[in-house]
Amino acid sequence: MAKITGPQDIPSYLYDLYIQALTEILTDKNVRKRYPFRVPSMQDPGKNPTPLQRAQREIFTKCVSCFNGQPSTGGKTPPDIGPRARTWWFTDAIGSGLWYFDYFMQQSLDTYIAGAIPDWCYNLGRGDSATCESEPDRNFGTREYVEVGNFAGYPFWGWIQKTYPTSKTLRIWIIGVIGEITGEQTYWLDFYTCHNRWVEGYITWNNQPEIGELFHTEELVGIDHKFLEITPPETSSIVVKYRGPDLSACEIASREYVRTDKHPIWIY
Repeated sequence: MAKITGPQDIPSYLYDLYIQALTEILTDKNVRKRYPFRVPSMQDPGKNPTPLQRAQREIFTKCVSCFNGQPSTGGKTPPDIGPRARTWWFTDAIGSGLWYFDYFMQQSLDTYIAGAIPDWCYNLGRGDSATCESEPDRNFGTREYVEVGNFAGYPFWGWIQKTYPTSKTLRIWIIGVIGEITGEQTYWLDFYTCHNRWVEGYITWNNQPEIGELFHTEELVGIDHKFLEITPPETSSIVVKYRGPDLSACEIASREYVRTDKHPIWIY
């Protein structure tokens, strides 16, 4: 250590090193900062994060969005699906040694990292159906799938209700395609808003409400069987239209579908 008072008495063979280590006296009362040479790129927005860092960021963002969807009071209690009151989280965090926000984030992060969606971060779909121009008075609300397609110029449109105004992202399961389309052929699903109310067991082509604006298009191929996550603008429901070969259609799992893990859900 260097002395701060009196003669320094620096040995001659160390004097040059000592001089090199000195810095000028600061007159502007500022503090000079020194940072580690290797700052991780994930802390620098100007650098590209690794795929694993990006995935962790996305999970963290989902957890924050989910927390913002938890109501102050009311909400669901286990084992029911849906957001839980923040008062519930406060009580459940007792004994954990964590503030209820930290406790919530820990539980949510662990669930997402394990490959699942937390029960408190989504709501089950409230209603879905289809309308068909060739059968204008028929209701399709009880089917196990929402069919969207084209048959000799007559379209099938799909309808999916939003569960709550605060829910953000719709997740649907693509069962597959039927009709005159091969596994390698491309087709498109166009997603539209709808701001008017309709009833699952009553909607038909003849009484369907007015459709809003196109906000998203998804490109798929015939062999696709997968989840889609769609985040719409402000809307009360979503309408799905099909663009592909004539005499073909895409089937989307409805809330009546035999596999409950494939039902439409709205994520916070």
